Amino acid sequence: MTSYRFGASLASLLLVVAACSNEPADAPTPTAIPAIVDAPPYVCKFVPEHALRLISGSTQPLSEVSDGTSDDGDCDAHNNSSGLLDVAWSSVHGDWTDKDIDNLVSDRIETLTRHDGTAVPESLGKGMAAYIPGDEEPYQVVSKFTCGGKVRLLIMRFREFVSGRNSINDMIELMRIGQKRYAELYKCDLGK
Repeated sequence: MTSYRFGASLASLLLVVAACSNEPADAPTPTAIPAIVDAPPYVCKFVPEHALRLISGSTQPLSEVSDGTSDDGDCDAHNNSSGLLDVAWSSVHGDWTDKDIDNLVSDRIETLTRHDGTAVPESLGKGMAAYIPGDEEPYQVVSKFTCGGKVRLLIMRFREFVSGRNSINDMIELMRIGQKRYAELYKCDLGK
């Protein structure tokens, strides 16, 4: 009789241990998050349309309003219901100096730092990406970089990111693409 009790107790203990496992029996297969890819067409000159749709979830038609030159400009992209993206660019020109751009970038970095901003990689220049709750376009990335021997500035602000995406990593990748596009459009060499 003793061996029966021991066997029953051992079986009960094994059931309890199996039931308390950290792994669910039918664990869902993680879904791969699609990567940001640099491919035309572009929205506001610098952001791949597919990437904007991927991060925002927008399937509606897009329109944009753009104004400016290689020295200075701004573009807003909208779908039928709201704004999705604002891009601003500038460079040293006229009365606009390296110090002016540096002051603007420093002010933006100060603001983004207060919201746990992440510095962009050194290869992208001086800049930062962050989420600013309550802002109309809360996902923001800024960078001061050189192209063709001139100091340049690129700012991207996004209204929304779909759940599950790493907005900081995505914005940094979009800044990398934006700078590459800047160099292509305005015929300058990055970092030089």
